[in-house]
Amino acid sequence: MGRDRNLFRKEIPTILVTTPGRLLDHIREDTKLVKQRFCDCMRKTPIVVLDECDRLLVDFLPEIEKLGQFLPRKRQTLLFSATLPKRKLFKSIVGQNDEMVVVDCSDKQKQTVVGSEHR
Repeated sequence: MGRDRNLFRKEIPTILVTTPGRLLDHIREDTKLVKQRFCDCMRKTPIVVLDECDRLLVDFLPEIEKLGQFLPRKRQTLLFSATLPKRKLFKSIVGQNDEMVVVDCSDKQKQTVVGSEHR
């Protein structure tokens, strides 16, 4: 975490790629400057992307819900999954009152690349 702290002392990143647990480690960090910069970064994040969200929402749901407290209320959340979990899991991160659009790419008729089999 020392290297991450040094980077955050210099500037807030444009793109932050991390795991929920690692991000929470930084938020819990006792160094006020680093903690504040991570919180500032999260509060200003207009887009949140969760890849493999079916696994994240099952394995890391408490961490993701905690991270949601640091994110802006108005944001776009993109959830990607090869196996779509129950809608209620999506609602836990997107928000109960937020509009949700599901794009299903598993239909062979709707494949984006003709002749390519999606698995």
